[in-house]
Amino acid sequence: MAQQKLKNLSGKELKLDNDEPSLLFAIQHLIANEGIDFDEWFTEWQALKQGRNTVLTSKQVKLEPVKPKFYDITPKDSKSRTKIIWYMPTGEESSGIALSGGSGALVEHIVQLEYEGGGNASSISGKNSKPPLAGLPAIKLVFMQDYRDVKAGDVAVKGEKLIRLVGYTADERIASMGLAEKLNKADVKKFAAQIVKVFFNYRWNKGQGTLSYSGLIARYQGLEGYAYSKTKTDGKELFTTMLKVFDKKPDELGFNWSESTSPAKKFSKVQPDEVVLGEKVKVPTKRPIATVIFDRAELILDKERYALVRQETVLYK
Repeated sequence: MAQQKLKNLSGKELKLDNDEPSLLFAIQHLIANEGIDFDEWFTEWQALKQGRNTVLTSKQVKLEPVKPKFYDITPKDSKSRTKIIWYMPTGEESSGIALSGGSGALVEHIVQLEYEGGGNASSISGKNSKPPLAGLPAIKLVFMQDYRDVKAGDVAVKGEKLIRLVGYTADERIASMGLAEKLNKADVKKFAAQIVKVFFNYRWNKGQGTLSYSGLIARYQGLEGYAYSKTKTDGKELFTTMLKVFDKKPDELGFNWSESTSPAKKFSKVQPDEVVLGEKVKVPTKRPIATVIFDRAELILDKERYALVRQETVLYK
């Protein structure tokens, strides 16, 4: 018996209702992703890039470890059945790139980026291209919650921020080589006076969101890091005020905001007590929502620490 020829069907005629178990949907999904579980593949890719691939390890191949990551930024109302991601080859948000496609296409994009970056002899690796911050002189700012706002049985909330003094050194040898300017007493007194000017009575609204300030400009300013804040505005104000100590302004493109989708559960105010050496110990609340006020600042050098400011008083002489 001859088979009847099917008429041409449109996509709408083939599509099943949303509430029906759809074999067609499963087939479409399989085709779009080429049978690849992208999340599983990315976990294996991270292991390779971090030097945790067991095959290479057994052959004593050591890689320079980096930790790539991605954000899924596919619009919630997307109908294309493809994924859009913000891919960060070294884990840094500011160096990310948008990629789009099914799982197979995304894998191909990421691997191709690796080949382009590593196979071109004229390209310059971004690894270690940023100036190192660890070891540079730093100013630590300390904030404390007003004791009148602390409830009975609670511990006062504390906040600390660190500013690296990029371009300065306390090491005579480094200064003599012209690699950085020798930090002197006049510089320190100037910084201390400026701290009093911009931070006396300053209030930092700590919260459960995270505002990060990162990128090459942030690093050159000595301020790459993050702050737990109640709002984005609170976090930006804190970083902006810190830079006022050096008469600088932040890079607006360096800010990124993130927050939990379930903060009440993740950062519950009620924390179960822990038993340490047979005694109950009260566990501090994670990311408490509280206002902390500027209390003091100190200068941190390689082997020494110096008190700079206490509230509105310059201590350094």
